[in-house]
Amino acid sequence: MGDHMYPSKVLKDGPKPGRKFSTLDEMILDADGFAGVFPEYKYEIVKRLEGLGHLCAMTRDGSNDAPALARANVGIAVEGATDAARGAADIVLTEPGLSTIVQAIRQSRIVFQRMRNYSIYTCAVTIRIVVGFVVMAFAFKFDFPPFMVLVIALLNDGTIMTLSLDRVLPSNQPDHWDLTEIFTYAVGYGICLALSTSVLFAVIFHSSFFEDRFGVDRIKEANKHSGSPNLAFLHMIIYLQVAIISQALIFVTRSHSWFFMERPSAALMGAFLIAQLISSLIAAYGNWGFTDVQGINATWI
Repeated sequence: MGDHMYPSKVLKDGPKPGRKFSTLDEMILDADGFAGVFPEYKYEIVKRLEGLGHLCAMTRDGSNDAPALARANVGIAVEGATDAARGAADIVLTEPGLSTIVQAIRQSRIVFQRMRNYSIYTCAVTIRIVVGFVVMAFAFKFDFPPFMVLVIALLNDGTIMTLSLDRVLPSNQPDHWDLTEIFTYAVGYGICLALSTSVLFAVIFHSSFFEDRFGVDRIKEANKHSGSPNLAFLHMIIYLQVAIISQALIFVTRSHSWFFMERPSAALMGAFLIAQLISSLIAAYGNWGFTDVQGINATWI
């Protein structure tokens, strides 16, 4: 704390003529503190600072400080504060000392980053599913079973629930919602994944690339006999590709650089592995005639 201290009477009388400051606002900005202030003066200081365009935070514990706490952009009731102060504050400290404020700010920024990652991921997956299957329906007349979309959604939801426990780095600067950034990333990720599914389907349906290179089941011959792209095992292949890549996308959306540079939490990694295992088992053994899917060979998995 500096030594530019002023008595409380200047808040009532204002600066004296001929002094360094001509207005009370200038004096408040220069001051490091005021001595002997009454509750109404605290409220006035907060009001003037906000009027000058500043974000103002205040810490107090008494009932008479409630108006100033409520007026401040961030009101902080310290440990042992009265009920009135707690009710007016935005943050209530449960431990003594001001170091807990730093911890509260850090934790809030961690929560914000988790919410940002969740928003980008959910928007990207939605765009990916809608755009991908619409393109395939119009371009290839491919009808993906709605029930399998539900399975994908359930597995994705189970994975992203662990984002609340994810290991993230708090930002060094105050955070704010940038919807342009969120939707730009989401649209970019979603379209890229949608195109990847469409390209995979086109290669499988119109060529024998995978059969020749990897020795998987002959799909092109089955296409010739049926004349339709809506084959049960082809539905399952597309399901597996969509499920695996959609679940893996979470590691991209949570990272600010290369995805392998930021280690996820054990809960997120465990949920991802379980979802991948379930998706693979469904692809291998899911002979579900009611939704027109058929288990595929292990070479496809």
